[in-house]
Amino acid sequence: MSAPLTLYLAESGLNWMKLVVVMEELGLEYNEVILDFAKEEHKTEEYRKLNPNGRIPTLVDHSNNDEVIWESNAIL
Repeated sequence: MSAPLTLYLAESGLNWMKLVVVMEELGLEYNEVILDFAKEEHKTEEYRKLNPNGRIPTLVDHSNNDEVIWESNAIL
């Protein structure tokens, strides 16, 4: 069974780190999808369907109708 949450992040960014700390502390199960900034994977049509701003991080809550939340402070 897959995790109920998917977190899209980029290793070059920093805002996702606070999310990982909180999610780990809460014991939440999640999958990480690491996007490559150099390849502009955050600008692909597929990713922009999730986050029209094309920014990182983005969280998808599969247990809540695949609700998508972006911006680290909003996710927290």
